[in-house]
Amino acid sequence: MPGLTGGVTHTRTVSATNAAGTGAPSASSNAVLVASLAITPLNVPTLSEWMLALLALSLLLIGAGMLRLRRR
Repeated sequence: MPGLTGGVTHTRTVSATNAAGTGAPSASSNAVLVASLAITPLNVPTLSEWMLALLALSLLLIGAGMLRLRRR
């Protein structure tokens, strides 16, 4: 959840809003101590990067197969 400070205890309340207006806030949630570790997201290859790698591997295998046939 964005906006939380690491190493600090946080609580939350919620309220509903609809055509009739905004309701009363809920009771506070249980207190949660947010870890202060920074989590860096992993760079996950996109589908096009995987397809490019698969194409390169396919061409490499086809080329190796053709070289084996030529040497016979």
